Amino acid sequence: MRGGRLSRLASLRVEFGWLALAAVALQYPLVYNLVAEATIIGVPLVTLMMVVSCALVVCVVWANRRLPGVFLVGLGLLANLVVMTLNGGWMPITPEALQRMGRLSWVTPRGTVAKVWGAKNVALPRAETRLWWLSDILVLGPPLSLPTAFSLGDVLIAAGLFWLLQEALVGRSAAVQE
Repeated sequence: MRGGRLSRLASLRVEFGWLALAAVALQYPLVYNLVAEATIIGVPLVTLMMVVSCALVVCVVWANRRLPGVFLVGLGLLANLVVMTLNGGWMPITPEALQRMGRLSWVTPRGTVAKVWGAKNVALPRAETRLWWLSDILVLGPPLSLPTAFSLGDVLIAAGLFWLLQEALVGRSAAVQE
């Protein structure tokens, strides 16, 4: 409708995009509880892996900060990082939100936290969650085929990526090389 072309996405210049893929790969074992309860210099291995993963994403955002929409992506990542840091390194979600999604049974005890399998979430009551309003409080539940919860930070990330892709598709951005 806006005159964009999918072929223009090939011209989108994203610096260090491979680091973002490495960050996702690093989080995979965390999401599926595949990391042992080990520590390195007294710090839990899962915490170190999450910190390294977040640092990689911050590097990608910084390197691409001049691209349209990346500022919003950075704000969303910052919001998510703050709430996760204040709540033990995982994104908090209330048991009520999990129940609305039909995923309350996915919560399993993992050390001192109630980890949600297949997500970077821990189940925490709202009263125990620091900055609860930045946690995964927005729920798209049944009848959707993939019920999910997301945060305000996730909304900002999605809006920033949408903006970036729209600019790339119409080819009016400095992000696109003609």
